[in-house]
Amino acid sequence: MELGQKRKARIETAKNQAEYSKLQLQDFLRNLIADASVGYIEALKTKALVDIQKDSYLSMHQLATSDSIRYRLGAISQVTSRQSKLEASSLLNDLYKAESISRQSFSALFIFLGTDQQEKEISGNLKAFNRDFNSEDLILEAVNTRSDLLASKQNIHTAASLIKLEKANRIIDLGLSVGAEHSTWATNEIAPSPAVNAIKLGASIPLKFSNRRNADLKIAEIGRKQAETEYKQIENSIRTEVMQAYYQYQATQKQLKQFDNGMLSEAKSILDGIIYSYQRGESSILEVLNAQRTYNDIRQRYIETLADNAVALIELERKTGIWDIDF
Repeated sequence: MELGQKRKARIETAKNQAEYSKLQLQDFLRNLIADASVGYIEALKTKALVDIQKDSYLSMHQLATSDSIRYRLGAISQVTSRQSKLEASSLLNDLYKAESISRQSFSALFIFLGTDQQEKEISGNLKAFNRDFNSEDLILEAVNTRSDLLASKQNIHTAASLIKLEKANRIIDLGLSVGAEHSTWATNEIAPSPAVNAIKLGASIPLKFSNRRNADLKIAEIGRKQAETEYKQIENSIRTEVMQAYYQYQATQKQLKQFDNGMLSEAKSILDGIIYSYQRGESSILEVLNAQRTYNDIRQRYIETLADNAVALIELERKTGIWDIDF
């Protein structure tokens, strides 16, 4: 007969271990969703960069075609015509490179999709990642909801239940026995005996000369102290991670405001003006190429900043343990 509520201690330990495993699964899913979202943002970014490169190439190809006609008409020199054609070829190479990078980012998504490697059309708005946060509220939310911290706290409960179980196992169990016996009538001439029915009851109490479970109890107590230390470390780490992610998100938000103040429209206006002047013979081909490269660079940096901002938001919500992002 078990004494010391051993069965109750085993049930409590099993429940705590099951809850700990459940929280670990939630933490795995939290990171999986964030990783998949980052991969999706990367695919959206590379797709947008391909569109920019294609637009730049088509624009320069059109200009090179126009310059070829103008050269045959004697309006411009052969060097100028060849320069615009060479620039168009260079932009075509950039387009091929961008397409290759885009395909690679699409391939990376297949890890999360679990489907065949077939290029699929994806859609999403990189501008839909603007939020207003308070850093103190984020830290409080993270401490209360981060699944890895909750799992660490649950691990403390599991370690405590293991201590209870080891203490219960130290209590000696009582052995009880019950038996029945029947002897038939014997006609032996030397020692005849009548029929006998007997019931036997017995109890055994082990003598406690030593208890070999001292080591198991000490290990369980050390495990609880270790779990408590890990919990404090994770909590401090979470506070740091949230603040770092918050500062990063604030930085990308400020960078986006610079583009919203008219950088793109200004670069486009300058390019259009220089192309118009070039077609009238008032600007050189080098001025056109410089303006084209500046415009392309600004457009690319804008897309990259949008993607960086989206990733910063994903990482901030990952570190905080919240999720309200919808693609």
